[in-house]
Amino acid sequence: MRDHDFGCMAIGDPACDLVIAWIFLTKESRRIFRSHLNINFNTWARARGWALCKALITIASFNDKTCEAVMKQKRVTEEILREYEFEND
Repeated sequence: MRDHDFGCMAIGDPACDLVIAWIFLTKESRRIFRSHLNINFNTWARARGWALCKALITIASFNDKTCEAVMKQKRVTEEILREYEFEND
């Protein structure tokens, strides 16, 4: 079975560039960051999806689920899920 690379799948999608919002920013900083962007809800939702995908891939790739990298991605995942639940209540 051949491996497939989907790395170029989102070329041109501005959502990919927004993943940093969950990796580096707090909830309040993310809110301010988003307020300065000229993007619609769907772009922000895709960005959140990309951030979740990257976090889960990182978590899955480590054997030590307590290392610093995994713990950071677990926090990112928790933030994403809380934000999603808040927006969809």
